[in-house]
Amino acid sequence: MLENVKSKEIIISVLGILILIILLVGITYAGFSKTSSGGNNSISSGIISMSFQEPSNNVVITNAMPTSNGYSSTTHFDFSVSGTAKAQMTLPYEITITEKSGNTLSASDVKIGLKKNGSIVTGFESGKLANTLTSSTVRSGSKTLYIDGLSLVQSGSNYTKTDNYQLFLWVDSSAVLPSDGTTKYYSVTVNINSSIGALGAMREVYVVSDTEMKIGNTLPNGVNERSTPALAMQDWQDIIGTPGATKPFYLKHALNGINEIEESYVEFVVTQDMATANPGMVAGTYSLKGGDMGDSYESNIDVIKTAFGYSTNPSRCVIDVSSAYCQVSLNATVIFNATVNWRGYVHASEGIYACFVFDGLIESGSVDGIPSSYCSA
Repeated sequence: MLENVKSKEIIISVLGILILIILLVGITYAGFSKTSSGGNNSISSGIISMSFQEPSNNVVITNAMPTSNGYSSTTHFDFSVSGTAKAQMTLPYEITITEKSGNTLSASDVKIGLKKNGSIVTGFESGKLANTLTSSTVRSGSKTLYIDGLSLVQSGSNYTKTDNYQLFLWVDSSAVLPSDGTTKYYSVTVNINSSIGALGAMREVYVVSDTEMKIGNTLPNGVNERSTPALAMQDWQDIIGTPGATKPFYLKHALNGINEIEESYVEFVVTQDMATANPGMVAGTYSLKGGDMGDSYESNIDVIKTAFGYSTNPSRCVIDVSSAYCQVSLNATVIFNATVNWRGYVHASEGIYACFVFDGLIESGSVDGIPSSYCSA
């Protein structure tokens, strides 16, 4: 899981007893391929993004007393959860807390209150004792505070929604606290958790088409999604214009639950005849991930080195810090080639026929920064 965490403090002083409640607020999104770093409270897959906002300063509650109504306090921890996508959907999320080790104030003495968009959340009317929360199924060792979803609404070309929260913490009125001035501590981490899997199972489809396909979009009309590579490679006949024509490469797309392209690959096949004619090549099917800003560059290099028998015949490959390609001659005029670069561009080709995944920034001349793919002759 990807995670981004910041800290805030809520300090409650009760008759000389100092109760320190530390909140570490972060956001986790399983299934994302990208994350923002450097202190930004947001993460994005290029298709879906979620973020939260929190106060920049510590929150301090002074002269507090055990109470049955913590909502009467004017001091609370405010944060918001936002989501954006390119289609209408509901982005599920779960707010969890994790008790830190070393607490000296019992969770049975602490109540948690929660407001959403200005109204007390159902079930939190009197607050919930921290020790009564159930174990989370999405974050190990944590407890579920609240489960909800962002029902996105259209805003321009995107769909978006924000939920605003106020978190209240107080000492329960039934708590029995020492009167000797002992400092008591209770600390928790608070996280926003979500999973793209909740939108529906990811599935893989195989495509050979000369129509441009962009990551983050659905497959264009007229593009045939095939259930196997063999079926996809039969579609080469439509591009070449010769019945029965085929080539040993194709595109593989991972689609999310609303049929948007989440990831794109060029896959190529080293046949046994090709391996026999070029000692060191290893027969099999190989996958090159593209459009990921080069995150897979090193692994892509390993793939083509294995496929083309680099350890046996390194002269087949040219590899440097920014790009790598390997090739063999199939006959006097036709070269079989696979190429990758550090920006996320990948392709496989046989003569004039090729399948590409472009990085969206350089090779394709894209102005929107969205990686795309297609096959061509």
